[in-house]
Amino acid sequence: MGMRLKRWMLALLLGCAATLPVSAQWNRALEAYAAGGYREALGLFRQVQGPEARLFEAKSLVALDQPDEALRVLRNMPAADPALRAEWTYTRALAEYATTNTAEALRLLHEVKDRIPEARELYAEIVAWLSPREREEALRAIDIPAVRNDLLASEPAAGSYPPAPHGTVIAMGVAFPIVNRDLPEYAVVQALFNGVALAAADFNNRNPNIHLSVHAVDIRTDGANRLEQAIRDRDLKLVVGPLRSDDAEALIPVVVRNGVPLLVPLANHPRLPRTTPEVLLFNPDIEDAGIAMARFVLDSLRLQRVMVLAQAESDGHLEATAFTETLRASGLTVDLRVGDFGMNDGTMQLAVGDALTGPDSLRMQAIYAPFTGQQARAQLDRLVTFVEARRTEVVLLGNDELGYLDHPADRLARNPVYHTSLTDLAPKTELLEAFRSSYLDLTGIEPTDFAYIGYDVADFALRRLQQVQHPDLLRTMLTAPGSHSGLQLPIRFGTSRQNRRIPVYELQPDGPVLKN
Repeated sequence: MGMRLKRWMLALLLGCAATLPVSAQWNRALEAYAAGGYREALGLFRQVQGPEARLFEAKSLVALDQPDEALRVLRNMPAADPALRAEWTYTRALAEYATTNTAEALRLLHEVKDRIPEARELYAEIVAWLSPREREEALRAIDIPAVRNDLLASEPAAGSYPPAPHGTVIAMGVAFPIVNRDLPEYAVVQALFNGVALAAADFNNRNPNIHLSVHAVDIRTDGANRLEQAIRDRDLKLVVGPLRSDDAEALIPVVVRNGVPLLVPLANHPRLPRTTPEVLLFNPDIEDAGIAMARFVLDSLRLQRVMVLAQAESDGHLEATAFTETLRASGLTVDLRVGDFGMNDGTMQLAVGDALTGPDSLRMQAIYAPFTGQQARAQLDRLVTFVEARRTEVVLLGNDELGYLDHPADRLARNPVYHTSLTDLAPKTELLEAFRSSYLDLTGIEPTDFAYIGYDVADFALRRLQQVQHPDLLRTMLTAPGSHSGLQLPIRFGTSRQNRRIPVYELQPDGPVLKN
């Protein structure tokens, strides 16, 4: 917005030379403004009397992304010479556009576009960029025949938009319960919000014509009505949140009614919809890890006999069941053993012994052990110890917990290890360090996994927005084919409204290698 404001400044000064206040304060303010030091200029202009000082106070506020404050300053237009009145009107138009009051901005720009070249340029850019929905809203709000004719004559081809006009503001909501700082949930909420804010800052750096603003929506009580109000007042184009599945259920009717995408970072309860166009679930279902590993076994390892160990009534049990059902449907022999492998060493030893030393016709080629929870590491350590003691060439399959174990090179040579992961393990040293540095600058503390998730969820959506140019096309673009490798969260939606990207890695002495 600053360039549009500065380019017309010289013409204004020449046109109003007779009425300009003359003081050292005024001159310092103009120098600061012309150099882009808008905050310094704002303070100096506020110390000078007169309509010209009020005008440049408002210009500084617009340049500082405070258009609401600028409109308050511009409330009373001076009955001064035409040049000052025209610039006053133009600056009001910029502030109205920055508050997404597009119809009023067009009306004001039309009023002065024959006098101010920048107004004429911005007017044409806005008219060309409006979506069919925005165009219809503007037509309902504007009764100026010439503006209506321009709106009707310049509708872009479906799905095709020019770059956003300079000064365009797009608002994103972050809908979380604003909980007490002393509660553990507060740290999760704050980390997610900070990650989203950093993704927004990166988007703004990549897109100088657009300012993406981030607005917190406290859904602690009456969340649906609070979000409805925020969508209406802030013209939110997308929303990140919430944490819990029950909160997501309450918000979904709101975003559906308003056609606003809801990006759900963590909640993934089975009752949440997987086909609603406005809702994207970034956390895969628990069963998806088992299905991903089963597909890898079928497509890449081509095994025929697999043993499955699962702790009863655990998340790993769900993964194991999905894995088993997928392989059995393809005709493989799968020996599923469900029990309490954490408390009874003999149970696991007996099961593994049967798998590795049974009759040749039943001997298993791989063991899949998706253990989860506090005992997972101990269970897996016990498993690999039993396998090593028998020095049998068997493939070890599991989830992240298996990958966290220390596997010596001789073990990996005899017992290849493959595991799924809900995070992207590809090396991104420079990107991760840049994020960590930005996060430390913003918060003074180290980022957590939730900060990375907040960034990756928002960055995924904002990069898709950058592709389509206009937020009204975002809803359909969010699930377009293609994967997104975040800082830590791998993402792929395709035709699904739930993230189904679960990488499978092979552990090698130098680190994990992506296999799917």
